[in-house]
Amino acid sequence: MEKKKTDDSEPVPVIAPVDRFGFLKQEQGNSPHRFIKTRSSTNYEKEERRVTKWRKMIGAGGSDWKHYLRRKPHVVKRRIRKGIPDCLRGLVWQLISGSRDLLLMNPGVYEQLVVYETSASELDIIRDISRTFPSHVFFQKRHGPGQRSLYNVLKAYSVYDRDVGYVQGMGFVAGLLLLYMSEEDAFWLLVALLKGAVHSPMEGLYQAGLPLVQKYLLQFDQLVRELMPKLGEHFTQEMINPSMYASQWFITVFSYSFPFHSALRIWDVFLAEGINIVFKVGLALLKHCHDDLVKLPFEELMHALRNFPEDAMDPDTLLPLAYSIKVAKRLEEMKQDGEKAVAKPAQTVNPKMIKDVMEALRFAWSPSSWDMFLWSIGLFSSYLKLLRASIFGSKSIPISSSIVQKIGSSRPICVVTGVTSGIGKATAFALAEKGYHVVLVGRSPQLLSETLKEIKSKNKDAQLKSFVVDMSCFSSIFNFKDSLEKWLSDAELHPSIQLLVNNAGIMAISSRPTNEGYDRVMATNYIGPFTMTKLLLPLLENSSVPSRVVNVVSFTHRYASIGKVDKDYVTGKHFTTYNQYPHAHVYEYSKLCLLLFSYELHRQLRLKDDSHHVSVIAADPGFVKTNLMREYPKYVSAFAFLSFKLVGLLQTPDEGARSSVDAALAPSETSGVYYFGGKGRTIKSSKASRDPKLGKQLWETSCGLFDQLQSYND
Repeated sequence: MEKKKTDDSEPVPVIAPVDRFGFLKQEQGNSPHRFIKTRSSTNYEKEERRVTKWRKMIGAGGSDWKHYLRRKPHVVKRRIRKGIPDCLRGLVWQLISGSRDLLLMNPGVYEQLVVYETSASELDIIRDISRTFPSHVFFQKRHGPGQRSLYNVLKAYSVYDRDVGYVQGMGFVAGLLLLYMSEEDAFWLLVALLKGAVHSPMEGLYQAGLPLVQKYLLQFDQLVRELMPKLGEHFTQEMINPSMYASQWFITVFSYSFPFHSALRIWDVFLAEGINIVFKVGLALLKHCHDDLVKLPFEELMHALRNFPEDAMDPDTLLPLAYSIKVAKRLEEMKQDGEKAVAKPAQTVNPKMIKDVMEALRFAWSPSSWDMFLWSIGLFSSYLKLLRASIFGSKSIPISSSIVQKIGSSRPICVVTGVTSGIGKATAFALAEKGYHVVLVGRSPQLLSETLKEIKSKNKDAQLKSFVVDMSCFSSIFNFKDSLEKWLSDAELHPSIQLLVNNAGIMAISSRPTNEGYDRVMATNYIGPFTMTKLLLPLLENSSVPSRVVNVVSFTHRYASIGKVDKDYVTGKHFTTYNQYPHAHVYEYSKLCLLLFSYELHRQLRLKDDSHHVSVIAADPGFVKTNLMREYPKYVSAFAFLSFKLVGLLQTPDEGARSSVDAALAPSETSGVYYFGGKGRTIKSSKASRDPKLGKQLWETSCGLFDQLQSYND
């Protein structure tokens, strides 16, 4: 017998090691199979005793379950909280969720939905299948049994409940269920959860606008402030809200990127006791890490909230702490308060209203309130200039109604920052309508995803790409530049962009330093846009058609104290020397710097190339009703909105975005001008903003900061 030639034989496939749940083993990281402990013989014997107890409790095929539950509910609750044996988990989940009854009452329905019905969500489901538990052997193979089963369950539900259809987070829920039961069983358990067979219906987690997610996040935020007031105050100061870190907790019930063993224990309790355990576990995570979280600045805080330490997520540590937190009564009170508020308006003045009024009065006597009063004069001044220009025959600059120039067969590409709300979102909508391929840049992944879906829902032809970028974090901006270039290369697009809209901006009533020690308002409103522009300028210059930078400025610059434009002023360190943070002054100064930069960049580009290949325009949206003033006392912002509405100067985000869109679509030779009031109209900005000497000094200071930041990121 001839021996086989080993060098000609096919290579033997290497079988990757997996844990007892079927996940590929990894040494570190956020893989969902962390904390899988090796089981000693003692643990094995203990587990066998637990299985025996459970089998006696539920009976053959679950026949004794309801009887035992009626007789000894406290025993059942205690045993579930200790963890359901893994070999019985699928059956017990069906029993405690009520899905077994639904299955028996609806024979043949699942097959009908899978085989004979079609779904409008099929392409979305196919696109997302490979993203569900990608490190689990059951779901790894493309078009394998796991992916086919997941597709069938999600498609069936999207047909069963067309109002909900399919939302991405549902994949992790269905995937988790499929690891413990058949397709049909998993489908009916999904129905039981969303339709409320035992507990409150959860379909609102996946309906348009995610109404139940919004409700739970508001309640969670209130619980954090009541149970951990110091942490709640720190979150307020750092502008952190639960949508930035807790949305997936509710949407997937911790099945997304949470240690799998811990997720299973949470699901045991969730199916038995309902949504309250999600609140409890979330609060327990924050409580466990409380002392560390209250010390962290924004960037580190966001990282910590998305990457909890391993000991915090160990179920033997986490769940006992969660069980000790009482939330049921308070959640019921919040629910009743919400129902009363909907049923009828409040008849009496409540303590919170009094507190809000007192905060507004204190603010009215602060030095910054006078600065903000001057802003209104600045706004009236801008409109007077607009009126004077119209009377004396100043012509508006014509704008295009659509995009005409393409880069080969591709659409021109524009980058818009701060797109998750307000003017930025409206600008992104409008530019997508005009034919741009819009690159959405925002800080919150959740809000960024919602914005992308919202634009797509209203404009199916929109071409969009999103990137998570924090404009106050310079490493984030540098990383974005690399990611953008990689995307252009991978998508086989021309290595250029045609438009950059620096829209992102914040107002803050307290000083909050960045990692570099810069004031966060100055970092977000000026240094960030300067850095973004410098990094993307080569892509703008590489465009085969004229390109443009649009900087979104503000009428508040008219009353900004010039002071200096040295490093201490530009980084905001100078403002830390004040007894009280001069928030109004910092904001108006940041906008003056952005305007000085706009004009100086225009001059620098003209010196380099007088062909107007890259043009620069400043766009002032006026006074717009957005969440920019969210940190200010409630009645201060309400009074401001009402006052400007009465005189006809309050604009919607769509109206405010007109100046940015006009600037984007202006003729290529237009550069170094100040757009205001929409309809292609321009006016003169303040004398200080047009000072070339001051602009040159600011340019040199900013370039020095940029070089320093670049050296840190090399």
